[in-house]
Amino acid sequence: MEPPKRTARHEALEAFVGRWKASGTSYGDKAASSGKGADETPWESIYTARWHDGRFFVVQDEHANGPFDPLSILGWDDEAGAYFAIVFENHGFVRKYVVEAKGNVWTFGGLHERARRVQRRRHNADDPLGAETRR
Repeated sequence: MEPPKRTARHEALEAFVGRWKASGTSYGDKAASSGKGADETPWESIYTARWHDGRFFVVQDEHANGPFDPLSILGWDDEAGAYFAIVFENHGFVRKYVVEAKGNVWTFGGLHERARRVQRRRHNADDPLGAETRR
């Protein structure tokens, strides 16, 4: 079997590399079951992401002030023809997502949850993180 070759699909993952701020709202089980935001919890996170050796996968570490603190692997699956994310949460859960990219909007779809992430770069010298992400 021939090893994979890097393509523009892999290079697009560069959008996640670096140090990022994120903020959003987590909707608990009640929201999922009732369709209402009964368990809305705002959160803020700092992401640090780097290329794994070979530059096929991005390793992303998130530290939040809220209920979660995940470690993620993002990549392109040539066989499936799709981006993916595997997320290992501090609560012991492992989540697998199919990821769609359209411009700077990345949508993560899983069995139990969905997140929309817009990548924005800030060019502000006063911002120590240099970029932000919102879900």
